[in-house]
Amino acid sequence: MNGSFLLKYTMSFFTTLFIITFVLKIPYYITNQYALIREYYGKYFLTNIPLDFALVLIYLQIAYFAINKLKVKEQLYKLGIVILTTICLTGGFCFYYRSLPMDSSFFSRWFHKAGYSSVLYDVILLVFVFLGIEYLDKNNT
Repeated sequence: MNGSFLLKYTMSFFTTLFIITFVLKIPYYITNQYALIREYYGKYFLTNIPLDFALVLIYLQIAYFAINKLKVKEQLYKLGIVILTTICLTGGFCFYYRSLPMDSSFFSRWFHKAGYSSVLYDVILLVFVFLGIEYLDKNNT
């Protein structure tokens, strides 16, 4: 990971997060968990935005690892790998948290209440962050 990638990632992440979460309010519509989303992105904004920044970066690094190992060149296949990576990771976390009794931690409450619809939100977020990076990559002159 180089400085150029990190800059493109940062620009794409914050643009995507702002539009998808704060303007279009997609997580509200997908999960129907207004109170939890307001808690996560409102009350604890300064803690959770850096957490999201790191988690999305980790998800993308795993996807890029698979893309590079498989020598994928087609954009559609790269997008498929990002989607599959996100489904596996978020789906795995959801399965894990739902297999335990709900406690007071945010992620326990989130996965118990939002369930697997949280996977769809993460897929949308990761896809648009990825597409933003790819767009910036292609138009870097």
